Amino acid sequence: MAVDMMDNRQLTIKKQVQFTADSVDLKLALAVAILGFLFIRWVFFEWRGFGVSLFTILFCITMMVYFIKKDIFQMKPGLFWIGVVLLTGMSFGVYGNPGLRPWSGFFLICSAAYAVTAAAGRLVTGQTGSWFLTDGVQSLVRTPFRHMDLQMRTLTQFSGKTKTNHKQLGSFVLAIAITGLIFIIVVPLLLSADSGGFAKIVGGVIDQFSWFEDDAMGNVLNLILAVPVSFYFFGLLAGSYYWRDAEMLKLEKLESNYKDFRMIPQMTVFLTLGMVVLLYAVFIGSQLPYYFSAFSGKLPDGMEIYSEYARKGFFELVKIAMINLIILGFANALSAVEQVKKNVLKWLNALMAVMTLVFIITALSKMILYINAYGLSMKRLLPCVLMFWMVGIFIGIIIYQRRSFDLFRIGVISGVLMFCALLVANPDSLVVQYNANRYLAGTLNKFDVEMLYRARAGGISTAMTLRDATDDIRLKNELSTYLFDQSNVLSSTEGTLQDTLENVMARQKLLAVKKTP
Repeated sequence: MAVDMMDNRQLTIKKQVQFTADSVDLKLALAVAILGFLFIRWVFFEWRGFGVSLFTILFCITMMVYFIKKDIFQMKPGLFWIGVVLLTGMSFGVYGNPGLRPWSGFFLICSAAYAVTAAAGRLVTGQTGSWFLTDGVQSLVRTPFRHMDLQMRTLTQFSGKTKTNHKQLGSFVLAIAITGLIFIIVVPLLLSADSGGFAKIVGGVIDQFSWFEDDAMGNVLNLILAVPVSFYFFGLLAGSYYWRDAEMLKLEKLESNYKDFRMIPQMTVFLTLGMVVLLYAVFIGSQLPYYFSAFSGKLPDGMEIYSEYARKGFFELVKIAMINLIILGFANALSAVEQVKKNVLKWLNALMAVMTLVFIITALSKMILYINAYGLSMKRLLPCVLMFWMVGIFIGIIIYQRRSFDLFRIGVISGVLMFCALLVANPDSLVVQYNANRYLAGTLNKFDVEMLYRARAGGISTAMTLRDATDDIRLKNELSTYLFDQSNVLSSTEGTLQDTLENVMARQKLLAVKKTP
């Protein structure tokens, strides 16, 4: 019911010459001013620790309260995406996840903006689907920047709304100014006459603001940067209510405009896809002995080094798979194929998807062979996750040729859930633990200590276990050096908002070892 009411209101608001804010907008303006400063201070320059988690929680609470007050909060799409945002933000306070930076930060920003649009019921179809890219651009760029003026207009309207309000505001400001002058004069006199108790009180109050004095120039910069961030947040949230794009982003109008883009002749599409499929078939046929030797776990003739074989062509195959996904997307989205010729296009889509699956599975087998020989790393793990996701997408493309379903929605949601699973799994710690287990089992020739440094606190538990289990003196010394180095690093974040739960637990383990006789 709220959505239907807002659809009518959107047109009314769009025709209004003068923007009119209410008390809820004023509270939001003040809240996002604080959020803007906290984002710059806790998130923007750090992207780690409890600060990111706290900011994420505050942002989600602000969003939900505002939309509930405005009676536009959409439970079904909103709660899912808010859950994604909260999980992502909370992961910063639990694990360091250095191997996922900067992807985790970028994902948090994009998912938060998209969550606002979803919770406000402003998605083109009302849910995540084939218009996902349009919704994404709308969320991240168009809505906040088209409504960045609303926060200043809200504050201006309320500062001069009525004479009474104006006088009250002026009286409040004047009282603060006069009180401040009196305090400046009187407090030093009171301190001179004090026996010690009042000085403790004043000292305690001043200590609460010592963080601002310790880095005065830095905090002034934070305040300056917080202004445009605050405008952006208000534009995103309030703009999702006072929607200036209500008419332009109606599904009927978008679909009508989209038909004009379907201009690629069907013969062009058929010939292009057919020639590409033929090219891939010739390539695969000529490379059977070379590329498919990875499935048997053996190097092809002429190859003696696993790394050379695994790297040669691996990233090229992954790029080809991505290019094929783009080709299929454009061919089906922009082609003017007649209904009677749809079966031809479906067969070409299926053949293209099958060829691409061959490339992906071949690349994946090469990477698995490489991992078996040299162990795991984040640079090897992340491409594997991407390839598994792409396998699902291209299998979905094949199925889609026989049975219609929202493939775009499934692809987006599955990708989001896979990335969230990575955040929760603490992959940096898993990588070093996997390599350590294989080293101790004798299936890996050596253990690379550099991976522990890249994992930071995520490698401490593994390093301690490995140091106790190995007989290699050189490795023991390298592990001890790493643990000593991490002990110093962890002490620098203790008690700050850049700390994480993983750091806290790592410090406890190191302390327990030091106390052991």
